Amino acid sequence: MRSILIKALFSTFFLFSIFSSLTFAEEYTDNVIKPMKSNTDPAPQIASASSSFEGSTWSYLPFKAFNGVKKGGQDDAWGVNKTDGWISIDFGAINPKKIAKYAITSYDYPIANEYSPKSWTFEGSQDGINWTVLDSRSEQLNWKAAETRQYNITNDTWYRYYRLNVSSTNGTSRLAIAEIEMMESISPIAVPSNLTANGGDSSINLSWKAVTGATGYNVKRSTTTGGPYTQIASNVTAATYADTMVKNGATYYYVITAITPGGESGNSNEAAATAQSIKSNRALLVITLVSGLEKEYDLPMTDVNAFISWYTGRAAGSGAEIYSINKTYNTANFMSRKDYIAFGKIETFEVNEYTPNQP
Repeated sequence: MRSILIKALFSTFFLFSIFSSLTFAEEYTDNVIKPMKSNTDPAPQIASASSSFEGSTWSYLPFKAFNGVKKGGQDDAWGVNKTDGWISIDFGAINPKKIAKYAITSYDYPIANEYSPKSWTFEGSQDGINWTVLDSRSEQLNWKAAETRQYNITNDTWYRYYRLNVSSTNGTSRLAIAEIEMMESISPIAVPSNLTANGGDSSINLSWKAVTGATGYNVKRSTTTGGPYTQIASNVTAATYADTMVKNGATYYYVITAITPGGESGNSNEAAATAQSIKSNRALLVITLVSGLEKEYDLPMTDVNAFISWYTGRAAGSGAEIYSINKTYNTANFMSRKDYIAFGKIETFEVNEYTPNQP
């Protein structure tokens, strides 16, 4: 009985281990380097190296390590006439990559191991000058001709430039590499959350929680819950948006998506609001500063709602630090009067809405 129980527990543990490894296995894209025909084709990719070997018959230019050919024979490789050197690729200013795995294919030559890298660092850069080491390898021995080895790395940054910086080979004469591939991790892009919508007079103010690494947001709207949604704004840089293309009395439904160098996220939670005519309503907005000073403003509710939307967004970590309030009363001979309020100086604020007496 005890033997059977032990076997059952072992089998369960074995199956759980397999299941766990399958469930949480990392997934990667195909090679993100477009096959190159020269050091600058296709644009915007640019291949470069510390140097390259030029013989009377053969040329070993950098792009040959990025041309998509692993078994191209003696002429199809990047090579240098020494045992160290670096080779890099520039993906372009608007096309950075978050590389999570790279692969090296050895020289397609009978004595490939003598030319193959033994020790190196794999590095990323934003400017091609300052480099961050993402991976370091040593004692990479016994390469076969046109052998591909893959290396997983931990990298949470989109870099424009990547390079393989080889410090030694397995031989004493030359360095040659047939192909270098780079892959990104296939992982979901974070979705914006906590989307809220507040109706105003011919406007609806949106705010949401910012997504780390997002370069902008797309705003999508529908007149029915659940969509379909139409994109009404793109590349919004703040985590707030005022939709002024609405009709009073109508209800609108919104979702937000985040934009990153890796693509666009899924939809946020849906938020709805109804635009309402509140032209007759005003409010006394009383702002108490941390110094104890009180600032009082008599404003239309549209202006008050805009202030609340800014404050909410800034509290969530997005938006400008300074908010300007335009005072249209007691202007005397001034062209305009504005107060500039710093978010960090606000202790609390109070809204006292009222309806003015009708004439």
